[in-house]
Amino acid sequence: MVMKNTIEKFIYSNFMGTYDLVCKVVSKGTWQKWQRYVIRYFNGMSVLDMACGTGNLLVAGQEAGSFVVGIDNSEYMLRSYTKKIRDRPLRQNVAMADVNLLPFLSESFDIVVITFPVDYIFISEALSEAHRVLKVGGRLIILDELNLIRSWDRFFFNVLLNYLGDRSFKDIINALELRKFRTKVSEISNGISKVKLFIANK
Repeated sequence: MVMKNTIEKFIYSNFMGTYDLVCKVVSKGTWQKWQRYVIRYFNGMSVLDMACGTGNLLVAGQEAGSFVVGIDNSEYMLRSYTKKIRDRPLRQNVAMADVNLLPFLSESFDIVVITFPVDYIFISEALSEAHRVLKVGGRLIILDELNLIRSWDRFFFNVLLNYLGDRSFKDIINALELRKFRTKVSEISNGISKVKLFIANK
Protein backbone atom coordinates (compact mmCIF):
# COMPACT_ATOMS: atom_id res chain seq x y z
CA MET A 1 0.00 0.00 0.00
CA VAL A 2 2.86 2.40 0.82
CA MET A 3 4.47 1.70 -2.57
CA LYS A 4 1.13 2.20 -4.36
CA ASN A 5 0.52 5.53 -2.60
CA THR A 6 4.05 6.68 -3.40
CA ILE A 7 3.65 5.87 -7.09
CA GLU A 8 0.25 7.61 -7.24
CA LYS A 9 1.74 10.73 -5.63
CA PHE A 10 4.67 10.67 -8.06
CA ILE A 11 2.47 10.28 -11.13
CA TYR A 12 -0.09 12.90 -10.12
CA SER A 13 2.41 15.53 -8.94
CA ASN A 14 6.10 15.33 -9.86
CA PHE A 15 5.40 13.31 -12.99
CA MET A 16 2.74 15.69 -14.29
CA GLY A 17 4.94 17.24 -16.99
CA THR A 18 5.20 13.94 -18.86
CA TYR A 19 1.90 12.36 -17.76
CA ASP A 20 0.20 12.66 -21.16
CA LEU A 21 3.26 11.35 -22.98
CA VAL A 22 3.65 8.32 -20.73
CA CYS A 23 -0.06 7.47 -20.98
CA LYS A 24 0.19 7.72 -24.75
CA VAL A 25 3.30 5.54 -24.98
CA VAL A 26 2.25 2.74 -22.61
CA SER A 27 -1.27 2.53 -24.13
CA LYS A 28 -0.01 2.58 -27.74
CA GLY A 29 -1.67 5.94 -28.29
CA THR A 30 -5.16 4.79 -27.28
CA TRP A 31 -5.59 6.38 -23.82
CA GLN A 32 -6.54 9.83 -25.13
CA LYS A 33 -8.48 8.33 -28.06
CA TRP A 34 -10.73 6.44 -25.66
CA GLN A 35 -11.22 9.61 -23.61
CA ARG A 36 -12.44 11.38 -26.74
CA TYR A 37 -14.73 8.43 -27.53
CA VAL A 38 -17.21 9.44 -24.81
CA ILE A 39 -17.80 12.86 -26.41
CA ARG A 40 -20.38 11.23 -28.69
CA TYR A 41 -22.67 11.07 -25.63
CA PHE A 42 -22.38 14.77 -24.76
CA ASN A 43 -24.63 16.24 -27.49
CA GLY A 44 -24.14 19.81 -26.30
CA MET A 45 -25.24 19.00 -22.75
CA SER A 46 -23.70 20.10 -19.45
CA VAL A 47 -20.88 17.76 -18.39
CA LEU A 48 -18.75 17.33 -15.27
CA ASP A 49 -15.40 15.60 -15.79
CA MET A 50 -14.51 14.16 -12.36
CA ALA A 51 -10.79 13.76 -11.73
CA CYS A 52 -10.14 15.52 -15.04
CA GLY A 53 -6.35 15.18 -14.89
CA THR A 54 -4.54 17.29 -17.48
CA GLY A 55 -7.82 18.17 -19.19
CA ASN A 56 -7.73 16.25 -22.47
CA LEU A 57 -11.45 15.56 -22.32
CA LEU A 58 -12.17 19.13 -21.24
CA VAL A 59 -10.45 20.47 -24.33
CA ALA A 60 -12.05 18.01 -26.74
CA GLY A 61 -15.51 18.34 -25.19
CA GLN A 62 -15.50 22.14 -25.35
CA GLU A 63 -14.23 22.09 -28.94
CA ALA A 64 -17.15 19.77 -29.77
CA GLY A 65 -19.61 22.35 -28.42
CA SER A 66 -20.51 21.04 -24.97
CA PHE A 67 -20.32 22.89 -21.67
CA VAL A 68 -17.71 20.85 -19.80
CA VAL A 69 -16.47 21.54 -16.28
CA GLY A 70 -13.58 19.68 -14.66
CA ILE A 71 -12.44 19.07 -11.10
CA ASP A 72 -9.25 17.46 -9.82
CA ASN A 73 -7.41 17.47 -6.51
CA SER A 74 -4.00 17.87 -8.16
CA GLU A 75 -2.77 21.41 -8.60
CA TYR A 76 -0.15 20.10 -11.00
CA MET A 77 -2.70 18.46 -13.29
CA LEU A 78 -4.86 21.57 -13.43
CA ARG A 79 -1.81 23.69 -14.16
CA SER A 80 -1.11 21.49 -17.16
CA TYR A 81 -4.65 22.07 -18.45
CA THR A 82 -4.24 25.83 -18.09
CA LYS A 83 -1.11 25.64 -20.26
CA LYS A 84 -2.97 23.63 -22.91
CA ILE A 85 -5.67 26.26 -23.40
CA ARG A 86 -3.39 29.29 -23.20
CA ASP A 87 -3.63 29.97 -26.94
CA ARG A 88 -7.10 28.49 -27.50
CA PRO A 89 -10.49 30.21 -27.23
CA LEU A 90 -11.63 27.88 -24.44
CA ARG A 91 -13.00 28.48 -20.95
CA GLN A 92 -10.89 27.79 -17.88
CA ASN A 93 -13.77 25.76 -16.41
CA VAL A 94 -11.72 23.87 -13.82
CA ALA A 95 -11.56 23.84 -10.04
CA MET A 96 -9.33 22.15 -7.53
CA ALA A 97 -11.76 20.10 -5.48
CA ASP A 98 -12.29 16.82 -3.66
CA VAL A 99 -14.44 14.20 -5.42
CA ASN A 100 -15.97 13.46 -2.00
CA LEU A 101 -17.38 16.97 -1.70
CA LEU A 102 -18.18 18.45 -5.10
CA PRO A 103 -18.60 22.26 -5.10
CA PHE A 104 -21.84 22.16 -7.11
CA LEU A 105 -25.54 22.29 -6.36
CA SER A 106 -27.61 19.14 -6.61
CA GLU A 107 -28.91 18.30 -10.10
CA SER A 108 -26.44 20.61 -11.87
CA PHE A 109 -25.26 18.37 -14.74
CA ASP A 110 -26.72 16.20 -17.49
CA ILE A 111 -23.63 13.98 -17.55
CA VAL A 112 -20.81 13.10 -15.17
CA VAL A 113 -17.86 11.35 -16.78
CA ILE A 114 -14.94 9.48 -15.19
CA THR A 115 -12.21 8.03 -17.40
CA PHE A 116 -9.75 5.43 -16.12
CA PRO A 117 -10.13 6.23 -12.41
CA VAL A 118 -8.03 4.94 -9.53
CA ASP A 119 -9.65 2.61 -6.98
CA TYR A 120 -10.34 5.45 -4.58
CA ILE A 121 -13.25 6.63 -6.72
CA PHE A 122 -15.17 3.43 -6.00
CA ILE A 123 -14.60 3.19 -2.25
CA SER A 124 -15.09 6.86 -1.35
CA GLU A 125 -18.16 9.11 -1.53
CA ALA A 126 -17.34 10.09 -5.12
CA LEU A 127 -20.11 8.06 -6.75
CA SER A 128 -22.67 9.33 -4.26
CA GLU A 129 -21.59 12.86 -5.09
CA ALA A 130 -21.85 12.10 -8.80
CA HIS A 131 -25.41 10.89 -8.23
CA ARG A 132 -26.23 14.05 -6.26
CA VAL A 133 -25.05 16.54 -8.90
CA LEU A 134 -26.70 14.69 -11.80
CA LYS A 135 -30.08 15.85 -13.00
CA VAL A 136 -32.95 13.38 -12.87
CA GLY A 137 -32.46 11.14 -15.91
CA GLY A 138 -28.80 12.13 -16.12
CA ARG A 139 -26.00 9.67 -16.84
CA LEU A 140 -22.73 8.73 -15.21
CA ILE A 141 -20.30 7.50 -17.88
CA ILE A 142 -17.23 5.54 -16.82
CA LEU A 143 -14.45 4.25 -19.06
CA ASP A 144 -12.37 1.58 -17.37
CA GLU A 145 -10.39 -1.64 -17.75
CA LEU A 146 -8.26 -0.53 -20.69
CA ASN A 147 -6.32 -3.53 -21.98
CA LEU A 148 -3.94 -3.83 -24.89
CA ILE A 149 -4.97 -6.65 -27.20
CA ARG A 150 -1.58 -7.97 -28.29
CA SER A 151 0.13 -9.83 -25.46
CA TRP A 152 3.63 -8.44 -26.15
CA ASP A 153 2.33 -4.86 -25.78
CA ARG A 154 0.91 -5.37 -22.31
CA PHE A 155 3.87 -5.66 -19.97
CA PHE A 156 4.70 -2.03 -19.04
CA PHE A 157 1.08 -0.96 -19.30
CA ASN A 158 -0.07 -3.68 -16.90
CA VAL A 159 2.72 -2.89 -14.44
CA LEU A 160 1.45 0.70 -14.25
CA LEU A 161 -2.21 -0.31 -13.92
CA ASN A 162 -1.50 -2.89 -11.24
CA TYR A 163 -0.11 -0.16 -9.03
CA LEU A 164 -3.03 2.20 -9.66
CA GLY A 165 -5.91 -0.25 -9.30
CA ASP A 166 -6.81 -3.87 -8.66
CA ARG A 167 -10.61 -3.66 -8.67
CA SER A 168 -12.76 -6.16 -10.54
CA PHE A 169 -15.64 -5.67 -12.94
CA LYS A 170 -18.05 -6.82 -10.22
CA ASP A 171 -16.60 -4.29 -7.77
CA ILE A 172 -17.57 -1.45 -10.11
CA ILE A 173 -21.08 -2.80 -10.73
CA ASN A 174 -21.65 -3.28 -6.99
CA ALA A 175 -20.42 0.23 -6.22
CA LEU A 176 -22.80 1.71 -8.79
CA GLU A 177 -25.78 -0.33 -7.63
CA LEU A 178 -25.12 0.72 -4.05
CA ARG A 179 -25.54 4.35 -5.17
CA LYS A 180 -28.87 3.54 -6.91
CA PHE A 181 -27.56 3.73 -10.48
CA ARG A 182 -29.08 1.56 -13.23
CA THR A 183 -26.08 0.42 -15.24
CA LYS A 184 -25.42 -1.00 -18.68
CA VAL A 185 -21.94 -2.26 -19.60
CA SER A 186 -20.36 -2.89 -22.97
CA GLU A 187 -16.88 -3.85 -24.11
CA ILE A 188 -15.53 -1.99 -27.11
CA SER A 189 -12.34 -2.41 -29.12
CA ASN A 190 -10.39 -0.38 -31.67
CA GLY A 191 -8.10 -3.20 -32.73
CA ILE A 192 -5.22 -2.05 -30.52
CA SER A 193 -6.90 -1.92 -27.13
CA LYS A 194 -10.27 -2.56 -25.57
CA VAL A 195 -12.18 -0.93 -22.72
CA LYS A 196 -15.34 -1.40 -20.72
CA LEU A 197 -17.92 1.37 -21.00
CA PHE A 198 -20.29 1.79 -18.05
CA ILE A 199 -23.38 3.95 -18.63
CA ALA A 200 -25.20 4.42 -15.34
CA ASN A 201 -28.55 6.20 -15.30
CA LYS A 202 -29.90 8.16 -12.36
